[in-house]
This record gives sequence, structure tokens and C-alpha cells, in this order.
Amino acid sequence: MVSVLIFLVIILSLQTSFRVRSSEGSRVMPTAVWLLALCVFAVSINSSSLTSVSDAIEYLNVAHSVVLSGEPLVSIEGVQIPPRNFPLFSFAFVAPFQYLFGTQPLTGVFGCIAILILGIFLLSRFAGAIGGEKALLLCAMALLLLSETRYFGVQPLVDCSFAVLGLTLVGIAAQASHHREFSLQDAILFGVLSFSLVGLRLTGVFFVLPVFFVLISLRRMKSRAFLVALGSTFLAGAAQLAYSASVFGSPFRTGYNYWVPIPYDNFWLVFNPKYFVPNLVELFSQSSFVGLLLVFSVLLSLARNNEQVRENLRKIRPFLLVSLVPLGCLVLFHLFYFYFSSRFFIPVYYVLCVGCAVLAAPLFTISDLEFRKGFLYLAVLGAAVTLLFDKGPSEFDQAVRVLQSSGGGYTVITDKNPLLASLVYPKARAVWVVDRSQEYASKAVAEISMAAFASTVSDWKSVTFEDLVAHGAKPVVKNVFVERREDFREIVQREGTVVFLGTPPAGFLASVREMGISVSRYRPELFLLTIPTSKKGELSLLDLNKA
Repeated sequence: MVSVLIFLVIILSLQTSFRVRSSEGSRVMPTAVWLLALCVFAVSINSSSLTSVSDAIEYLNVAHSVVLSGEPLVSIEGVQIPPRNFPLFSFAFVAPFQYLFGTQPLTGVFGCIAILILGIFLLSRFAGAIGGEKALLLCAMALLLLSETRYFGVQPLVDCSFAVLGLTLVGIAAQASHHREFSLQDAILFGVLSFSLVGLRLTGVFFVLPVFFVLISLRRMKSRAFLVALGSTFLAGAAQLAYSASVFGSPFRTGYNYWVPIPYDNFWLVFNPKYFVPNLVELFSQSSFVGLLLVFSVLLSLARNNEQVRENLRKIRPFLLVSLVPLGCLVLFHLFYFYFSSRFFIPVYYVLCVGCAVLAAPLFTISDLEFRKGFLYLAVLGAAVTLLFDKGPSEFDQAVRVLQSSGGGYTVITDKNPLLASLVYPKARAVWVVDRSQEYASKAVAEISMAAFASTVSDWKSVTFEDLVAHGAKPVVKNVFVERREDFREIVQREGTVVFLGTPPAGFLASVREMGISVSRYRPELFLLTIPTSKKGELSLLDLNKA
């Protein structure tokens, strides 16, 4: 319900914003944007990998818990514990779709794709309001086909939604900064966006506060608008503080301190100047960032000799200037952060996409109609090529589907994230992992601060699971093959078939055979797999990539 209200407020509030006009002066409905969006993402859902990013698996697990019990908790081995991420995203953007369409993992992607396409639609409309229909279509194409969108946008992750919501906020402020007063309707939209941004990720304040102060300095806000905008931001922050105080015992202790006490219980392990250079090198090794930066630089140089490009640059300058502060804060934050991921910089990529589209539009001298036709042909061709080369579900996804359609009651052992195995195969008697190298199996939760131990650590990567347990943390995953071989052997001998989900690591099969457990490998087509239940002491390996 929360996500539905957010969508409705955003759509209704923007009915009169970001109008796009073609060269003939008529208003253009960007049908091509929706067509390309649907073509690209409809085929992406089938090939998305739910085994890639651990945050995505957690958001799904929490949403599943919300649907079944109404509580935002993580379930591992039958035990429910608080998640490391603030549960607003799971509760508002994932759980409603799982409630409507079922708790299969892929239904959790629908909410992410819905808000992503809505955000791309708005950003493209904003580009079109400056550079016309060509800029709109170029922007939509760049945003949708960007590799980060294609990879992270089809997983239940906050990153792409966070980027489009933040930049929509910047676009509204940029428009308000030069041609109209910030009305109560704008303030409501600002409030919804700012609450969502800060609720999704605390770094949302990097967008909200600079935009807020820009509007105040320009005296565009009325008193009621001021209160609505300011109140929503504090409400989102207060909600997180209250949640932390209630669940973790302190408003300043989060799920990351609970799940990942090292490095989070030591500020200098999380943020440190020594991370800056390696992270900067990593950023400039990202092809998306370097490519967009080069294209944008070339287009800026063309503005000197092309009057229309120069005019578009003048029009988009407020958007670029307003975005400088939030993006600068975001980049610096993550350059000093202990962990690098390209998904943290998606807002930067999206700003460059908007800027490149607006500046490149005047370089296409064909008519809007011809450009639109070419764009539509390209969209259809792109969808066809994607379908042609789409390999379909991964081996793991296929195995999951087969197991979910089976009778249940098997013990599962996996080399994957146990949180995912518990989520996608709830019928299992038990879920085992091979060793502690799997995500979440390597974690031990700290109910109280481990700051004393953290202060003695110089390199967070050197801390092992055993170190955490030795200093008071509690294991979450207890069914680990390498630690409980005899228990596992007893289960196989007593219960019969144990299903291995994933790819057995080197040496695992030999170790199993030494324990007197036989191994069977099945190679049928999907949905023709049958799992025997009568033969004792057997380990079944699902190998669905080979006929």
C-alpha cells in the first residue's frame, strides 16, 4: 500500500511538469520510452541472477517474512533475526508485489522495475523539456541500456530506484530555481521523494539537504511547503533512529553493526583516507563511467562551435549545478568507504546520461518524426537481439524451480548463500552449506558492541569467522558440512536422498564418497527431473545445463 501511494503521488504531482514539445510545437507522448522499457526489462527478468548480490537476497527474504508473518525479519535455519538493512524497501517496494503475485523470488523484482521505469520516464521527460523529443529518446535509451541498469535494475536492490528518485528531486529543484515558485503540490512531491530517499538509504540526505537549501536560498518556498518538505525528511530519519533503538538497543547502532561488527564498530575501518586511491582507481576502471565521461567532455567541447548545443547547455546548467553538491558528497562518501561497488555511483552515471542526451540532440539533423521511427526500429531490434542471445534461467534457477515443484521434505546442501536457499526452498527439512566461505555463513551477529575488539584490528579483511566468535559474536548458520561431517553423514544415511543445490566445489565429491555416501548425477531437461526418495545414503546432484 505504501508503494502504491508513493507511485500515485509522484504521477499526479508531475502531470503538469516536464512537458516535451517537438519541433512542430505539439506535445509528444513518449510512447517509445515505454515501449523500449518494456522490451528491455521484460526479457531481463528471465535472465536476472538472484545469486549475485547478497543485499538483494536479504531484501527478498525480509519481504517474504513480511508477507507470511507481518514482521520484517530474516529467516535462516528456522530462526528469525533482524536484517542488516532498514526494512522500508522490503516492506514498501517488494512485499506488496509478493503479496499480490506470490512469494516466488522473481516477483520481488516487479516493484524495483516499476519505480525504475517511472524514474527513467521522468528523467527522460526532463531531458526532453530542454532538448526536445530527440533528447528524450536519447536519454531513455542511454538510461535503459546502461550496463548498471541492466544488471542491478533487474534485481531487488535500492540502487537504481535511489538514483532516479534523487535525480527527480534535483530536476524539480532545477526547474523551480528559474521559472516558478515551489508550490504546496511540489512540496508534497518533495516530501514523498525525500522520505523515500532517506528511508531507502541514509545517504539520501546528500540529495535532500542541498536541494532543500537551494530552494530556501532562492526563496521559492512558501511556509506550508517549507514545513511539509522539512518534516518529511526528519520523519524518515526519526523512523530509522526509532527502529534502531527498538531493535538494536541504541538509535546509533544499526543492522550493519549487528551483522558486520567488523568493520562497522570502528569508524576508521569504515572510512579512511587509505581507501581513497584504490577506490578512485576502481572507479576509473568502470567502462560505463569512463565512456560517459568522455562523451560528455566531447559534447562540452562542441558547445563552443555549435549554437544549439551551447543553448541546450545553458538550459541544463541549473540541473547540473544543483546536482553537483549531492553527487560530490556521494562520490566522496564512497571513495573513502571501505567497500567499492559500481552500484554506489549509479546517480553519477544517470546525470551524465541526461547531460549527454541533451547536448547530443542538436547534432541529429533529421526530423523528429524520422528520428522517432529510427528509435522505434532500434528498440524492437534490441529486444529481438536480447531475446535471441538470452540464455534463460541459470543452472541454479532451474534447479530451484524443479525443487519448488517437487514434493519437498529433502535436506539441501549448497555452495550458495544459505539465506537464498532457505528462501527459495522452504520445504527443505534442513539447509546445509559446504563451508564458511558462503555469504551469511561467514557472519556472526554481535548483540552488543565489539568496539574494543574492532579497535585492535588494522585490516578488516583479516578478521575471520572464528575471530568474531572468540570475541563474543554468535553464529547464525550452524549446519556447515566441513564442521559437522558425521552429523551430515548420519542425516544422509537416515533420511535418504540429499539434494545438492549449485556446483560442488573441488574435493567435495571425493570427501562425500569417503564417508560412504553414493552420488547420482541427473541430466534431464527442465521439468522432467524426478528425485528418488527410497534409496538410502544418496547425494543427488542437479546438473541441468547438460542433456
